Amino acid sequence: MMMTKKLTIEDFDLIQIVMIDMNGIPRGKLVPRTVARRSLGLEFGIIAHVMGTGTDLPYNVHEIIHSNFGNGLAVPDLDSLAELPWASRPGCRVGQVLCHMLYEDGRTEPTSPRNNAVRQIKKLELLGFKLSSSMTLQFTAYKSQDGKIVSFLGGNNHQTIATYCSIGVEDLMLGVCEQLRLAGVNVESWTSGGGPGSFELSLAVTDGVKAADMAYRLKHGVKAVMAKHGYQVTFMTHPCGTDIYSGCTFRFTAHNAIGGNMFHDDTADDKLSTLARNWISGMLQHGAGLTALCCPTVNCYSRLVHDVTSPKLVTWDLDNLSACVNVKVIGNDVWIENRIPSSASNPYLVLLATIAAGIDGIEKNMTCPDKFRSDALKAPQSLEEALVGLKTDKVLEEALMSLLLKAFLDIKSSSEVEKFKELETSDDKSEKTRQLEEHLYLSRI
Repeated sequence: MMMTKKLTIEDFDLIQIVMIDMNGIPRGKLVPRTVARRSLGLEFGIIAHVMGTGTDLPYNVHEIIHSNFGNGLAVPDLDSLAELPWASRPGCRVGQVLCHMLYEDGRTEPTSPRNNAVRQIKKLELLGFKLSSSMTLQFTAYKSQDGKIVSFLGGNNHQTIATYCSIGVEDLMLGVCEQLRLAGVNVESWTSGGGPGSFELSLAVTDGVKAADMAYRLKHGVKAVMAKHGYQVTFMTHPCGTDIYSGCTFRFTAHNAIGGNMFHDDTADDKLSTLARNWISGMLQHGAGLTALCCPTVNCYSRLVHDVTSPKLVTWDLDNLSACVNVKVIGNDVWIENRIPSSASNPYLVLLATIAAGIDGIEKNMTCPDKFRSDALKAPQSLEEALVGLKTDKVLEEALMSLLLKAFLDIKSSSEVEKFKELETSDDKSEKTRQLEEHLYLSRI
């Protein structure tokens, strides 16, 4: 078998030094290879992780605002180094490496979603779990004029999951998948989604933080490749004026040191182990906070309220796509799906929150409720409601690190929830709301 050569800094002419902010947006610099050879010392603004989609800052978080917006040190994770084929050209090969941040005195800067996700994975590994996971993401591809959608990729003749809806776009989508593959993002399948211009890409199963890395690169790779063909892409959950609702499914399982599935128990009637039930219980127990992190925009809640296939109750079930937690039993494997996330979610926060909730369920030996109870709590109906649950969730606060939680709560409350509240008494509320949603989310997410 031919061994694939591991990429190094020397393989590239330019390197994107990137950190992912709390919205899943890459913040970074483009540097020549000679600079990128340094393992430490690249200065970077320490507020990079905590800006809003409109570059708002958490003005009420004094630990951040009173830090004088100083620089930290960007520390590259060389295992994340990958080529960006959509940015490369003959004579200039472009790579990207994901980083976390240290303060200048060497302390870990606590607001990196990726670094905090890695911390949760390590905590899980200390309990004897090896996580395998993947994500499925939906997006909308369109052309715009004067900032408004005027046409969709594939036209308006649309039927969900119908193969004929992809006629005419096969070459484009095949090119997207090939470019993603060259960037280390393995797409297993693609299909039409829930409306005109809507598509769904399912990623291959991988280990640890790589599932979130692939999801992040998918989101920004699709945008870059589609732009070369004249299309814009949005992962905004509900593009204004459409019937499209885009979600993200996080599918995962856990194995022990010898490869056995830790969620499977052949002696149980439904084949679910006690550990699987504990994990499910933890996710339900932290349902409100989990929803805030998995549905992080005001616009996300159009899906939870209006889309008939989206979760409505904080409950679980077997093979039920409308449950918050859906469980699949495939032979000797049990897979758990977090069905709450919207396409606008930050993959690292989805990974982090799902693991933290599961660990809490295991450590506290939580009792699993009955499947799909009609008297279960409703899923939060608004970002404001979900943030109330997150604010009091000590487990998720520890997982995010307190400073990132404070920044998330402040940005989401003051820069999103409050801005929309100000429009409540406007005569043209609907139009101003549409304009604000498009400004904050359509092209940025």
